[in-house]
Amino acid sequence: MNTEHYIGIDVSSETLDVALLDGKETHLESVQVSNERKAVWRLIKEWGKRHGVQPDKSLICLEPTGHYSRMILELVVEQAWPTV
Repeated sequence: MNTEHYIGIDVSSETLDVALLDGKETHLESVQVSNERKAVWRLIKEWGKRHGVQPDKSLICLEPTGHYSRMILELVVEQAWPTV
């Protein structure tokens, strides 16, 4: 896989702290969004326009926090985003 972006997600019950790095591991942006599907979609669309983030060229890293991470895991699996 030709990784152009890395997305790190710190999961909590109410929020997701999300960091975006480019393929050279340069920090591009960090934001906090609510732990809700519509907030994540909004961020993905925003970063797609602003930074060219694409599922097939990005790698998502997140911590497994039980039921708090369920929504984001379901979303990335549905969209076939590579994850670790």
